[in-house]
Amino acid sequence: MITLPLQFNYDQNFLSYTTASAVTYVINTEASYDWQEKDWTVSIYTGVAKILKANNQLISGAAGLRYWAASTDNSPKNALRVTLMFLFPRYVFVNLMIKYRRL
Repeated sequence: MITLPLQFNYDQNFLSYTTASAVTYVINTEASYDWQEKDWTVSIYTGVAKILKANNQLISGAAGLRYWAASTDNSPKNALRVTLMFLFPRYVFVNLMIKYRRL
């Protein structure tokens, strides 16, 4: 049996809560440890997400903040994340796959 030296550990924990009006609140942590450099990187993220409808198009929108509680010298200290994801029914993708297979 070959054993390789352990170089990195990674851990991610999260907690999310969705309200009756379909708003989701999330908090998570990500931690990594470099055994060779003996250095931690720990970030904490909190955000909110909601599915919206615009002209019959479903869109998932989310925004959140990330803070690095422990980081290396070249890591950021704070970050803002904003995402928009267009949601399509499954049959749209099935029809597109069939159409492109015929070409």
